Amino acid sequence: MVKCRDLRNLVLRIAKDRGIEYADAMYIWSLVGDVHGERCFSLRYGNSKPFMEALQEVYRVCGRRNVTPRDRTSDGFRVCECISKPFEDFLAKELELSIKRKFLDSSDKAKVLVLLLYAEGSIPSTGTLRLIDVDLYTLMRIPMKLLGIDITESEFAKVLDEVIATGLILESVEISKRHIYRIYIAPKYSLSLWTELPGVIGMKISCNILR
Repeated sequence: MVKCRDLRNLVLRIAKDRGIEYADAMYIWSLVGDVHGERCFSLRYGNSKPFMEALQEVYRVCGRRNVTPRDRTSDGFRVCECISKPFEDFLAKELELSIKRKFLDSSDKAKVLVLLLYAEGSIPSTGTLRLIDVDLYTLMRIPMKLLGIDITESEFAKVLDEVIATGLILESVEISKRHIYRIYIAPKYSLSLWTELPGVIGMKISCNILR
């Protein structure tokens, strides 16, 4: 099995040789896996090919195709940690400006959804929103309606895709025998925007809307 330093070197090498987009593909995979990672990457970059090519490099270095982010390296580290740490330490900052630009260029409905996620508090404080047996539409439908946006579930799905495309969040779904978990993760390169969001957008939403 691969050692952690081999994956660390792969992240840095692929960023140098192929570009930050390919390193980001590995990073997104390390956070949400292959199926959800490919979807989030495609929404953001408009093309899944770099994601699949980067994933093939991970498989090659690991020596097998069924590796998952939660697997351990031969020296005991999680595969996801060996990929995410060097990316966050050395590469994530390069993407911060593009995340901010994409957010500012997004629709008003996307901005409202982001601000409601900010008001909910989980993502700004911990970087993750974890929902159990409830979807984000159910959580946000009433708050959005209170703000004058009466939105259907299909319309909401498009707005959520737009928010994912900005790079502010990733989405994954985990299904167990008893529960469905919907998980929303803020990548490292989006965290600075999350912390300064009200100032960036020039408006505030009271946390009381979600209570």
